[in-house]
Amino acid sequence: MVKNQGGNKSKKGARKHIQSGSSGYTRKADLEGEVYASITNVFGNGRAEVICIDGVKRLLVIRKKFKGRNKRDNTVAKGTWVLAGRRAWEVRSANEKEVCDLLEVYSQSDIECLKSSVVQDWKVLATEKETNPESDDLVFEDASTAHYSEILQEMHTEDISSKMDWLDDDVDIDDL
Repeated sequence: MVKNQGGNKSKKGARKHIQSGSSGYTRKADLEGEVYASITNVFGNGRAEVICIDGVKRLLVIRKKFKGRNKRDNTVAKGTWVLAGRRAWEVRSANEKEVCDLLEVYSQSDIECLKSSVVQDWKVLATEKETNPESDDLVFEDASTAHYSEILQEMHTEDISSKMDWLDDDVDIDDL
């Protein structure tokens, strides 16, 4: 039979990168050197800073497996929980941060599963946003905006006090 040389080649090309769905399995730290960590800063160029569950800040290397097409469900951002593999074989100087590799990126459902099944002190990985929800409130204002907001606050308190002046008189509830 003759091979079909024509047809829509875009379908064939798109099927080349299909991945099967997730199995619902949450990977846990089983091997020596695997630690849970939370990303504190993303530097770019495949690097990030993490704070591990043992309280040590390390430099995280994001491997190619988690870049490009494969980063869809593996988005690395500040506050993301990850499983990191420490490099026990690496020689480094005393003043450099230890380097570790990214092994797994956890979703919110994976985090809940880890908290319920693994006995660890998870307070170390709690982000600043979780511990202090008001830390996100950034206010950008200059001196004139601050002055106008003070004036509005004073006007608001004066209006309330003038409306409540009639309460200062002695009012007998029985007379009402």
